[in-house]
Amino acid sequence: MYDQPLIHLLRLRNTCRAPNDPSVFLDQRTPFIVDNAIYGEIQRQRGILRIDQNLGLDRSTRGIVSSFASSNALFRQRFAQAMFKMGTIRVLTGRSGEIRRNCRVFNNGR
Repeated sequence: MYDQPLIHLLRLRNTCRAPNDPSVFLDQRTPFIVDNAIYGEIQRQRGILRIDQNLGLDRSTRGIVSSFASSNALFRQRFAQAMFKMGTIRVLTGRSGEIRRNCRVFNNGR
């Protein structure tokens, strides 16, 4: 039996060694298409970034990964909603905004 995560790691290391272009697509299956393929890769423990792979491992996000992996229609619907919502965000600068240590609460406890 092959160790698929190890094989994937070795393939990535070989790809990343390329001296001319060190970039790697986060979605190895369909890099030029906005779809749910990356979630299937995460379920197969083939996420490129550790933070992506952790989405499939963490109890609080594992169900979302599973839902998106099994339904491209659901992924596309939620992706469109998120893009629309992000388009309405007013960027706060200077003292008006803050970089939160915990995204769920204000830093000063407001």
